[in-house]
Amino acid sequence: RRQSSQTDVGFVMWPSAIILATWLLTNPSTIEGKTVIELGAGCALTGLVAAHIQSNHKSDNQHIFITDVHETVLQNIQSNVLLNDASGCTSVNKLDFYSHDGSRDDDAWIEGEWRGCDECRREQVDVILGADVICCIEDAWATAKTIRAALRPRGSCFLVSAESKSRFGVEALEKACVENGLEVNSRSVRSMYDGKLYTHDLTTACGFEPSMEFMFCRISKRDG
Repeated sequence: RRQSSQTDVGFVMWPSAIILATWLLTNPSTIEGKTVIELGAGCALTGLVAAHIQSNHKSDNQHIFITDVHETVLQNIQSNVLLNDASGCTSVNKLDFYSHDGSRDDDAWIEGEWRGCDECRREQVDVILGADVICCIEDAWATAKTIRAALRPRGSCFLVSAESKSRFGVEALEKACVENGLEVNSRSVRSMYDGKLYTHDLTTACGFEPSMEFMFCRISKRDG
């Protein structure tokens, strides 16, 4: 049974967020001292874990931008940031994948208007994180264009998603990335760390079914 978007996707915990957050804790150097965007953060588990990692690695150059497009979700993220005492190295920002349509210069990401701040262009970042951000084919293309716009050359994006038999649109991601000048390396999550990323916590996540498989994508941006 394949899943597509629903109205409350930003207020539930998705299994891919748990997988990506667990992977980050195993690979903290991925984000230490770096600027990071979490795309489509929802409850912001991944971004909050990233903030925890950065709080233990002091650097003037690091920052976590926790982003989503829905304002009620952004308000909830802001509350979660405060509850987890993560304000020091994070900001909550509006980012719409569909703002990056290739019609503007691909040297910045577009922060949307929110809380009295006008739309503006932001500097590219070192790392992008995303968990279950694709619900349809159009999302795959919008995600690829956003990565191209927001990621610095030689930067890396790490995405986790349920595979295509469970999630609409992810089958288009690799083609969308390649056509936007990005390199994709995908692995089955079950094949990583002897399957240890499949934790018991996944059973508590929204939409999880024991038969589900997940893919881990590392997406790189070429020079220039």
